[in-house]
Amino acid sequence: PSGVLRIRQSSDVSTLQDRDVHLADQYIREHGLEFIRIDKIARELRVSRRKLEQDYVRVTGRTLHDAIVLVRLEQARILLSETDWPTERIAIGCGLSTAQSLHRMFLQYEKQTPGQYRKSFRTRPNAGTGSGA
Repeated sequence: PSGVLRIRQSSDVSTLQDRDVHLADQYIREHGLEFIRIDKIARELRVSRRKLEQDYVRVTGRTLHDAIVLVRLEQARILLSETDWPTERIAIGCGLSTAQSLHRMFLQYEKQTPGQYRKSFRTRPNAGTGSGA
């Protein structure tokens, strides 16, 4: 009959999985700077951790762990470039427990230490200054 929408079961399941991935991504953006764990995200969404991890990789191409790290890394970049805070304070502000954790994260993802990043960022010419029209 015209006007009746029929959804195949496989499409419906895929939509639900994508919804969980979307909600997980939103949760990470909102809570990524806290001390969160993947199993807590799964509990909040009321799905199994394994299924959520598999769906997240399938949809985004990265792991939940990487998504959390990227949120924390972005915050660390901002704090390193805009503050003089010690690395221990920056680590805590990024949801990490120690300055060593921040150091390891930076070496793995940025291929430099937080101190090197801060120094290189501060030696770059400031695009906001200078003569302009």
